[in-house]
Amino acid sequence: MTVPQELPQRWQDFHDLPYRPEVSVFPDRAPRVSGEDRVDADAALVCPRCKYSMRGIVARYCPECGFILEYEPVTVFAAASVSLIWTARFVLNGVQISNMVVMGGCDPFTSLLGTESMPHVMVPMKFYHEAVEVLDGVFGGRCFPLGKEPLRPLPGQDWICPACKEANPGTFEVCWHCCQVRPTDGGAAGTPERGPE
Repeated sequence: MTVPQELPQRWQDFHDLPYRPEVSVFPDRAPRVSGEDRVDADAALVCPRCKYSMRGIVARYCPECGFILEYEPVTVFAAASVSLIWTARFVLNGVQISNMVVMGGCDPFTSLLGTESMPHVMVPMKFYHEAVEVLDGVFGGRCFPLGKEPLRPLPGQDWICPACKEANPGTFEVCWHCCQVRPTDGGAAGTPERGPE
């Protein structure tokens, strides 16, 4: 079976836009998660041409205007922190989902999250639901304006102990100062593991 080249060529064309977005292109494939699998997916998913709601619709085209949607870029992740943007891109590269990083302001495409001025990551619409599932699993969300952090600490990311407020390197699972276990959900830390005093 030959791999259709529509996605690689369509996404390679984005690289030639005047503001040169950073683009990762992988061979086309069937998405591992579809809109049928995620009936609770964003109500904001709309056709980029006519703004018709695509919630629960798994067709290759918009039923309202007939626009072919599969390879149209849609925003799936936005953050004020550029390091979060690059981390999200590397996560998507790891599961071989083509993606494009747009550094805000000059986005000529539709943004689902209403965050056109923040840096954001876009994927082909056919991979939207799969990307949502992957990114939600890693970050605990997909929109991080200034001051908002992911709900889950990222692997290798430095963290602050909630008990003693000391900074810890990302490789530490226990606070160096008070032996508090690193929280896994960004909430309250686990029980301190102290030896006899």
